[in-house]
Amino acid sequence: MVFRIFKVIWIISLIAVCGVFFYAYSALPDQVSLGTENNALSKSAFFYLFIGVLALFNGTAFLVARLIRQSWKLSWYYGMLSCLHLFLISTFIFLAILNSSERYDYSNLGPTVIGSFVVFVLWIAAFPLVPFFTKFARQESVS
Repeated sequence: MVFRIFKVIWIISLIAVCGVFFYAYSALPDQVSLGTENNALSKSAFFYLFIGVLALFNGTAFLVARLIRQSWKLSWYYGMLSCLHLFLISTFIFLAILNSSERYDYSNLGPTVIGSFVVFVLWIAAFPLVPFFTKFARQESVS
């Protein structure tokens, strides 16, 4: 049951990241600045790079679903993809604001991007702990 909930969350977050990406992409200039220095990509290279990243990570979900049969591992994997989507959403919003012609205090966006990355890293780091907590929860429910 938990596996299906995480799968639905993954699908919703995939739709959300695609929507935010297309919205942010439409507002980008021809040369997309990736920071405050002279790091820039063309708009089409940016598009294909991030579509490739999305396709690569989300395409592996179908492969992982065929290879792994344990529901807790699949739940964790779909949760990891959802956390990745959260990080990509905050990154796309940051890049759209950074490349806009408006004056904006970018320091307010730093905690959002860093926070979403921390959530992603913590989710990955929690992988070895999941079996311990599920075993502990089963023992508590039996008692």
